[in-house]
Formats: sequence, C-alpha cells, structure tokens
Amino acid sequence: MKVKKIAALAVGAAMIGATLGMASAGGTLVKDDSANIPKDFFVKNGEPNVKIVIGTQAAAQDVAGAADIAVALGSLLYTEKEVTEATLKDLSVVVKKDVTHVGDIPVYSNYYKYTDTTPTAEKWEELTENYWYNGAAYSTDYSGWVSNNFPYDLATVSQQAEIDVGKNSYKVAWNFVIDKIRFLDDKGKEWNVSHDYPPSSGKVIMDIPKNAFKIVMHYVVYNWTKTETKTDDVWGTTETKSEWKLSDMNLTSDGYTASDVVVDGVGVGDTIQVIDKKFNIIDIGSDSDGDFIKAGETAEAWILSNSSKTFGDYQVSIVDIDMISKEILVEVKNLKTGESEQNVLSDTSADVPFLNDQVEITVEGVFTGLNILKAKLKVVYNIQKIYDGDKISGWVVDWTGVNATAKTLKGVVLEYPNEIKGSVLNINTPSLKYKISYKVDKETKDVDDDDVNELAVDIYLSVDYAEPKYKYYDLSDVLEDYTVDLGKTKATIEGIKTVEIVPPASPITELDVNVKLSDVDSNLILVGGPVVNKVTEALADALGVPKDYNGWKSEIGEGNGVIVYKAECGDINGYGVVLVAGTDRDGTQVAAEALMARIAELAKE
Repeated sequence: MKVKKIAALAVGAAMIGATLGMASAGGTLVKDDSANIPKDFFVKNGEPNVKIVIGTQAAAQDVAGAADIAVALGSLLYTEKEVTEATLKDLSVVVKKDVTHVGDIPVYSNYYKYTDTTPTAEKWEELTENYWYNGAAYSTDYSGWVSNNFPYDLATVSQQAEIDVGKNSYKVAWNFVIDKIRFLDDKGKEWNVSHDYPPSSGKVIMDIPKNAFKIVMHYVVYNWTKTETKTDDVWGTTETKSEWKLSDMNLTSDGYTASDVVVDGVGVGDTIQVIDKKFNIIDIGSDSDGDFIKAGETAEAWILSNSSKTFGDYQVSIVDIDMISKEILVEVKNLKTGESEQNVLSDTSADVPFLNDQVEITVEGVFTGLNILKAKLKVVYNIQKIYDGDKISGWVVDWTGVNATAKTLKGVVLEYPNEIKGSVLNINTPSLKYKISYKVDKETKDVDDDDVNELAVDIYLSVDYAEPKYKYYDLSDVLEDYTVDLGKTKATIEGIKTVEIVPPASPITELDVNVKLSDVDSNLILVGGPVVNKVTEALADALGVPKDYNGWKSEIGEGNGVIVYKAECGDINGYGVVLVAGTDRDGTQVAAEALMARIAELAKE
C-alpha cells in the first residue's frame, strides 16, 4: 500500500504571498549555530512556533531572505495521523520483491553439467578431482582457485559518488571488488592444498587478506548509445529510435555502444567525492613520495589595510601596505589553534604558503589611494595533500591514471587495510553492509548400483546484503493492461500515517517597530543586524554580537554573516531566538541561505 507524503511548501508561500528569489551569495559564515536548532523551535503540533522579525530599514535582500525562510518553514507545517482502517479500493497496491541476494562466487562443483562426468565420490574426502572453478570452468585445484578466480566484482551500482567537472555534475559508480579469498581450517590454518577436496560447511573459515577488498571508482564517463528499429504491426513501416545514456560503467551487455568520451578524467578545478569526503582539486602530480592530489578551498577578496577576512578556520589580515613599494604585510591565523604567521608579499607574489602549507595566498592586485589602501588576495585554505598509501576514512588510497604533466586523474582504488575473517564475512562499506556465506548444495544417489550413494556437491560463496532489501512495485504500473479489483473489503493497517497540512492562523512576519519585548509569546527569528533591525539591537548583548557597523566589520568581516541561536532569552519571556544577520546585505543573505538549508534537513526527518 502506497501513501504519499504531501509537500507543504505552498503553505509557506501563502503566508507571505510570494518570495523574492535571490542569487547565491559568496561570503562565509563566521558563526553558524544552525545545526543546534531543533525542529520544535520552528513548529509545535504542526503549527508555527516562531515569528520572523525584519527591520523597517531593511534592504531588499533582507526582505527576500525573510520571505524565503517563511517559505521553507511551510515544509514543516503538517501533522501526522495514523491510519488504522481503509477501504481497499481507495488504495493503490504495492508488491515487493526480495533483492537481498547480490550474487554468487563459484568455488567447487562435480555436477555433470559442469564436468561432463558422472560423480563417483562416495565420501567427502573422495572429492579429489580438479573440480575447483578456474574462472571459466570447474577444472583446477584449490591453489588454482585462489590464484585465478579473482578479482570478483561484488557490486557495481549499489552506491554512487559525484564528480563535478566545470559546471557539470556526473555520477560514477562505486565498484566493490574482491581480489582474493582463501580458506582456513577450523584451527585457523591455511587449507591444506594436498587435500584438494573442499572444506565442509561446518569447518570452513573464510579469509580476505589485507587490502584485498577494494572500492574502485573511474572518473571517465562515456556517452553510450543504442539504436533499435521496429516494424509497425499494421503498415509494415519501420521506425528507428536511438537512446543515449551517460555512464562510467560498461553497458555493452545491455546493447549499448560507447559513442564518445564525455569526461576523460578530472583535473585542477574539479571536485570529486571519495567515500564520504569531497575534495576540490587544486593540483595533481607525482613526486618522490608517489602520486598525489592536492585539495583545498579557494576564495578571492579585497581586504583593506588593517582589516581582516575569515576563510573557514583561518583569519587573513592585511597588517599594512607600503604605498611606494606596494609590499603587503599579511598575517594568517588559525582560529582553532591560535597559531599565526606573517609574511611580506609583493604585488606579484603567487602561491605563498602559510602555516606549514595549510594556506596559500596569491596577490592579484593592490590599490593605493589617498584614503584607501587595499589588496585583492586569492586565498587557498584547508589544504591537504593526499598520496598513494594515505587513508581516506580508513581506506588506503591508490590514485590511478595520474598524468603529472596534464594534471589529470582517471580514478581511484581504495583498499580495506584490515583482514576480514570468519565463518561468515561481514563487510562494512561506508554506507552498505554485505555478508558472504559458504554454501553447499549436496545431493546423493546410488548411480552405480553398489548400494552406496554417490555424492554430488555444488559449492559457492553467497554474497548478500546484511540487512533485508526489497524492491517495490506498484501494481498499477506493473499491470498496465489489467484492473485490480479488491472490492469493498476493509483492511487493518499498521504503521501507515497520513499527512494533514496545518495552515497558520495568523501572519508569522513582524516589523521590528511592532515588537514589544515584554509581550513576546513565541520564538523569534531576527533577520538583519542591529543597524537595520531594532529588535536585534535590543538583544545584541544577550546574543553576544556587536551593536554597531564598525564592530561587525571588525569581528565578522565584510560580506560575511552569522547564525546565532539562543534556546532561552530572558529579555523575551524565556523564548528562543535565532539571529540571521551579516555585516552587510550580502552577509545576511549568506546566513538566510544557511538557515533555509537547516530547515530543509529538518523537513526530511
């Protein structure tokens, strides 16, 4: 039975009429408490639990930010009601298929269909013929099985990562590969190859050695095409249609042909997702320590003399500028550790390292006027250099297809550094869990009429998801030419809920001049700093922010914003406050976008 959750975004739009769309701002959040704001700050029992306060002197971007926040809040305005009984004819019918099983790895078989020989063994230990799988047939010994049967492609589409090339984003598959599995006996020793017969299911221990379980990602994307010609049943005319797919995987078996290469690896300026980390590539190369990528965040900004700007965890300050030589004294400070370093740069300085290569600065321009001294800096921060053999989220890195001259990269292989051992192998990838079990299908029959049964076995490793996994089908889609008639029978339903949108009883936006602190009866979202919002000015001390523009400019920096959350504020009867503000309108816009993102996260819960 399928129940669709109704999006409530339209409710937010109805509150304020319409929203003014705004382009994404380029500043940063110097302080961001958004992750600490709970859902019940915004809504209670599906109804608004908050008022949005904007200043009478607010800029258009502040008003647009408040409007967009109100729209986002609409996605939270609903209540859930559990359904206990429904008429079946009113519900669509969904069936499910168990897709927990991923695949099988062949091990050993003396079945006639594989060997063209009737089984003759009467005891397990007599299963001595070379009926181990060699990658093409059951015709090798145990040593041949261990060395020749792999790599085995465990899964190809269970997970996907992103690569951002220029302005385009592409999906690439994570291919889970096993290079080698061996068997141990019940005492933990390597299976005795002189036996040549397979271990029984009760005594086998499987072992994947270190670095033999891998994740492989290819950063080469092809444009695959498939052309089919069909003949009309009535007129006999033909129609040819072509279909295209972008994929890093080989789709030949599905009838596709690779027509051209859309993405031939990644390079400087591109972004890749590896496991659960994203890296903005600023360099690719090789040195005495091996192949590497260099990643970091890049930003550009004009900074006045004797002023600062914050980039991530780093504060970049221009201490002074010499008007004649145009030399610049620059200081970089790690805001987390307190470590700082100063360097004198010229107007031609490029990629100057600070703080042991954590930050690099390039001077892109210097302006010296009668009353203004400022420099334009390109700041690369959060720099890290990742070599072959380093680890990302616990997996050992091996970059592939590195071209140090062209500064391009074709892919990455990630190796699990630990041994995986047991009667059942539990394999944990970053987001999925697999299990591998040793399976024996056994049959007995007295084939030669000597009153003793012969033994036939088919042995394989079963690869399954660790948790049950199902694929769901709506019968209305599956049975396109059929009508599903379930009559008027009532059915008892468990765990199914309907969603009811709760329209707001009153407007949730207020002008600052209409807010009396002693009469506040809900949580507040303050949009705009103390210069444009009188309520922000009144609560500045309680929120720990400056009261004037110069203070914001000094502490926060131009173009930057803050989200400050205070769960209880005594100045407004103990209700909570969220401040969404910046040194200027661009900073407020940055903060508003971040709060919208937090509300979007809460709407998914």
